[in-house]
Amino acid sequence: MKKPLSMRIRPKTFDEFVGHKDVLTRDFKEKIRSGNVFHLILWGPPGSGKTTLALLIEKESGLDLIRVSGAEVGIKDIRKIIEEAKKKREFFKKETILFIDEIHRLNRKEQDFLLSFVENRDIVLIGATTENPYFYIVPPLLSRCFLIELSPYSEEEMKSILEKGLKETGIELNGEAKDFIVELSRGDARFLLNILESLEGDIKKSFTKEEIQKFVLSKRIKFDKVEEHYNLISALIKSIRGSDPDASLYYLMRLIEGGEDLNFITRRLIILSSEDIGLSDPFSLVLATSGAEAVERVGLPEAKLILSELVLYLSKAPKSNKVLTAMKLALEDVKKYGNIPVPLHLRNPSVKGLKEIGWGKGYIYPHDHPEKKIEYLPKELKGRKYLK
Repeated sequence: MKKPLSMRIRPKTFDEFVGHKDVLTRDFKEKIRSGNVFHLILWGPPGSGKTTLALLIEKESGLDLIRVSGAEVGIKDIRKIIEEAKKKREFFKKETILFIDEIHRLNRKEQDFLLSFVENRDIVLIGATTENPYFYIVPPLLSRCFLIELSPYSEEEMKSILEKGLKETGIELNGEAKDFIVELSRGDARFLLNILESLEGDIKKSFTKEEIQKFVLSKRIKFDKVEEHYNLISALIKSIRGSDPDASLYYLMRLIEGGEDLNFITRRLIILSSEDIGLSDPFSLVLATSGAEAVERVGLPEAKLILSELVLYLSKAPKSNKVLTAMKLALEDVKKYGNIPVPLHLRNPSVKGLKEIGWGKGYIYPHDHPEKKIEYLPKELKGRKYLK
């Protein structure tokens, strides 16, 4: 049985690696080749070369690499790997790279568990993620790693990868067909190679643009494309906003079955509870936050039930965007008028002498005098109404 195409044409050295020349500097390569591998977080969209780069670091450094998935590994597994790595370092003076694919799928407890071992360099950590690490990786762990952002491949780089794939598979494409596959893949090398690998199984070896179009449309491909990822979350949010519980539940299941990160879903639902429901049902924010915590604790498959309850509640809740519109109006004035001085009567005369120059003078404690009203906004904004 043939290996996947991506494995068959995977580069064996840094010099064979396509693209990311801003990352693969001379200094970077020399340090890796000397065995001086630092803790890394590789952040980039699907098919941008994160796994390939990690495996190249293994080859070029001469270190051993253990690869796990953040979606499947737990503390027990990590502890076992680290204990073996510590023994290897003690007896053979050789470090071990722990490569965690989808590191953003580790929960906070699992990430915290890694901290001391990363700090003591019991393992060399390399994590790969498609999600913004500043949102998904705990700051203490992130601060101990170098962050490398990998951009989608350029058109020329994709053409180079395509030519390697064509040579390996023996498939022939005319110029129009090549351009179509490159454009369709949008910088995702894995997607491009998956198309070629699917075509490789056909009796034919030569394809036109039209034939490839029909082939791609006829395949029911599990999403890993960035645009489909955002299309589905957009459909979920708009269905909830439009108070359609059935459509909301459908798109939620599409996301989960498509392998979407549950933290990404819950974060968007928390935002929606303020943006689209807000003051019409303030409990929705409490429920969304509580639901996010429950999902993280329980995990799949039971988390589907929790998310379903949350999505159905939010879709049935009364809708209001008053919080959003009020926030935008206030922000407009902040940008327009800049740092207007706080009125004297609202300032805190905490330091001796400030009271004498008018700080706090005229302020009325509303609990003692509910019948009296004072101005709270600066005089330049007198009469402004943000919440309508």
